[in-house]
Amino acid sequence: MPPTLDTLPAELLAHILQYADIYNPDATPFHPLQCLAATTHCLRDAAEEVSRLMLNKHAKLTKFPRTVIYRAKWLRWLNTSCWFCKKTSQRKAIFQDEERGPTCCAKCDRAQFPKMTMTEAIANHGLSKLDLFTPNRLLDLPTLTNGEYFVMGNFSTMLSKPDVLARKAYIHGLLGEKAKDEGYLRRRAAAHERIIKHMNARVQHGRVHERTSFIDPVDTSKTTASMRTPEGRANYVTEHLRRERAALGM
Repeated sequence: MPPTLDTLPAELLAHILQYADIYNPDATPFHPLQCLAATTHCLRDAAEEVSRLMLNKHAKLTKFPRTVIYRAKWLRWLNTSCWFCKKTSQRKAIFQDEERGPTCCAKCDRAQFPKMTMTEAIANHGLSKLDLFTPNRLLDLPTLTNGEYFVMGNFSTMLSKPDVLARKAYIHGLLGEKAKDEGYLRRRAAAHERIIKHMNARVQHGRVHERTSFIDPVDTSKTTASMRTPEGRANYVTEHLRRERAALGM
């Protein structure tokens, strides 16, 4: 007795059914697979299995590859990884722009960008705010690399250590022998503070900013004579800047 479709081995039956005009959309609903499935339970199961296999094969051939936007992944990595040690971090380097600067953990920030506080630069290196935060009315020099970070409820100003040392060498070179006298350097820094006060200025974002408005004290008896009037403040600043320039040999 010759074999029938439902008596063939499953592998052979599946191979035969793959030629059943499977890609002809006009054959639906009288497609050979549909007709076989309506014949017996065995052939229905075979038609289902072949259809499943062909569907998986077709899906693998025509599926679009997963789209990976490498630009987004790269930018995400730049914003969430330290550029130097590659560890996870979202902290920006102090000396860089907060929005566009490199991501840098605190340890690498200290190692890659040596820095010191403004207080340390003044106390340990014999410099003043007018020496450090330029250009200003005393010194027309380039701005030192600086940055601010928030600590204990206040902003602390940080300065590049190499820049501070270079500025120290320049200023002390102009002062000559006077730079060896620590007492003179302290008095000089204090004198510069008084000049800044008479200028109605403050250090902000690495610069000495002079404010245009000045509220005159109500009780002038408690202020120095030079601070009582705008003319007195202007004369004080002019005279003492002249003295400081002379001390620098300018």
